[in-house]
Amino acid sequence: MDEKSLYDAADDDRPVPRRGHPLRLLLYAFLIGAGWLAWQMHLRAVARAANPSPSAAPAGISAIFTGAAPAPAPDPEARPAPEPPAPAADLRRFYGLVYDIATKKPLSGAKVIFEVGEPGAAAETPPCSADLNGHYVCDVSEGASSILVYVSTEGYQGQFEDLIPPLRARSESERRAVLAQRDSYLEPARVLFEAGQEIVPLDLVVVPKAWLPPGQRRP
Repeated sequence: MDEKSLYDAADDDRPVPRRGHPLRLLLYAFLIGAGWLAWQMHLRAVARAANPSPSAAPAGISAIFTGAAPAPAPDPEARPAPEPPAPAADLRRFYGLVYDIATKKPLSGAKVIFEVGEPGAAAETPPCSADLNGHYVCDVSEGASSILVYVSTEGYQGQFEDLIPPLRARSESERRAVLAQRDSYLEPARVLFEAGQEIVPLDLVVVPKAWLPPGQRRP
């Protein structure tokens, strides 16, 4: 290159194009993505305000936009209840599993009620509700010597204490044979426990009306 060419290059005042910085490009992409997400959240909020019915979107996707945790799902089959902590003084704590003898599925929302006292003068405890997995915990006065228990839930009639091995581990024919040996109307079951026992496991098997012979069904 000669001296003239050097002077010509020095006099060239054409603008030199600037190259985009990689970090700047990433920042632009992030801002665009954040704006799109905010717009989607706005559209969903407007849709929920116009239609308050539950969204058909899967729980996991809905949780991303609403910030709410997905609702817990019940166990597909009956499982033993975990042992609860000890009750307060002067109380005896009963806990366990409530399940359907026909389907072997836990009964969510079933009401477990204890009758405390001698027949004819027994008083009922406030109902204890079974959770999604059919597990319940209920406290009874420690001084009660006679206790009966029954389960109140729609479509079912009668209950009895589960056996060892549990009925949920047996075949249908075995479960029906055990049921045939129970009292006609499956009255409240007597609860057995030791005098100094603070925490008493008590699993309850509940019988649907369809499993009872017509002559044993209550109106």
